Amino acid sequence: MRVLVSGGGTGGHFYPALAIARCFKKEMGADILYVGGKRGVEYHFNWKNEGIRHAHLSIRGINRKIFTLWNIYAFFEALTAFFKSFAVITEFKPDLVIGTGGYVCGPVLLAAYLMGKKIYLQEQNVYPGLTTRLLSPHAKKIFLAFKESIDYLPKRVKKKCVIIGNPIRDEFFQAKDKDEIYHRFNMDKDKFTVLVFGGSKGAKVINDIMLSVYSIFDKEEKNIQFVHITGLEDYPVFLKHINLNELKVN
Repeated sequence: MRVLVSGGGTGGHFYPALAIARCFKKEMGADILYVGGKRGVEYHFNWKNEGIRHAHLSIRGINRKIFTLWNIYAFFEALTAFFKSFAVITEFKPDLVIGTGGYVCGPVLLAAYLMGKKIYLQEQNVYPGLTTRLLSPHAKKIFLAFKESIDYLPKRVKKKCVIIGNPIRDEFFQAKDKDEIYHRFNMDKDKFTVLVFGGSKGAKVINDIMLSVYSIFDKEEKNIQFVHITGLEDYPVFLKHINLNELKVN
């Protein structure tokens, strides 16, 4: 069996795609091709030990401000990615195509549908993404994490929807030694620990707010510690502010 899996841009779209690809490979011995973008987290992922073929298209997400130069480039890149998808699909000859959303997923699944391939959708969010909303009428099955998502899809696709939750990678089921983790991050295991997380790419709003919060806790609260995932893009600026305010960090 040949399975093409596409979805990426952010970890929220990529990691479910990776979990699905791994499962098909492990449980069914399927030949997998993952198709992602060159700007998303998937492009920097270490594929070396996965045993999964992968291809990456030049494509970007659409800016919410519609009439921008960015969106003009995005339109032409999406068009180019759409036509390149035909070549990728023709060469790989998948038996089925699975999409987990994200800007790279749309052109790939649309091309697959037009080529007569069976397409399946997996949606992680309550409010379905654009790819899921547009392609749901053409999908064989739509796998949802939340039953509320059905209300945002065309009524005629309701019978094709299956509530399964979100695909989880095996490493989440592999227990880690807590003391080892505290030691690795140079943390005090007796302190109350808070995780600050704004998604795989981070969230600037959360980062900015937490800088003020850390200033307060640094002076007044000694029995609490934070693990903050800033995202790569905001990390240098965030660290600069931490150093300027002489906040204690590991």
